[in-house]
Amino acid sequence: MITPTLVSKQALGFWQESNILCGLFNRAYEGDFGGGRGDTVTIRKQASLTASKFDRVAGVTVQDVTESKIDVTVNDLYDVSVQVTQEQWDFDVENFGWQVVEPAGRALSRQAETLIANKLATRTGPIDILDSAAAAAAGANTLAPFLAARQSMNAAEVPLDGRFMVVGTDVAGLLLGDDQFLKATEN
Repeated sequence: MITPTLVSKQALGFWQESNILCGLFNRAYEGDFGGGRGDTVTIRKQASLTASKFDRVAGVTVQDVTESKIDVTVNDLYDVSVQVTQEQWDFDVENFGWQVVEPAGRALSRQAETLIANKLATRTGPIDILDSAAAAAAGANTLAPFLAARQSMNAAEVPLDGRFMVVGTDVAGLLLGDDQFLKATEN
């Protein structure tokens, strides 16, 4: 028997497997999400501490461990609803998962990826986003903006673990045409 719970589990599984950008984010707070519009989840950011030289006479220098927090509020909920008539069930539907659930999961996946990509493209911060026009303008040194981004992340003490470079198809094409990039990926 096909139930809403069964359909949602299958769609969620497909959605999780087909996402790229969504998989790059911390999902440790998923359990705090209540499931409704306007629901707010508080994300804790790790404290930043400083190492100091030990002085045997003066003793240790004590620091406060102060974490910062970011509130994330769900503004919009997205849905992919379909209607399957009895006639369709009887004559057309051979594999409900493949014919209905997977396309619905793919639609939700595309929407989530689009929302994240748009947010990344419009965000402000110390690292500029490289678009295809900027990459083309870089000419022979396609990697220069990426090296600058790495330098900015290093200066901001962004941990190396978990860093990813996400590019669209235009920039990927430019990178794949760059001999320096191809040689670097061989190592």
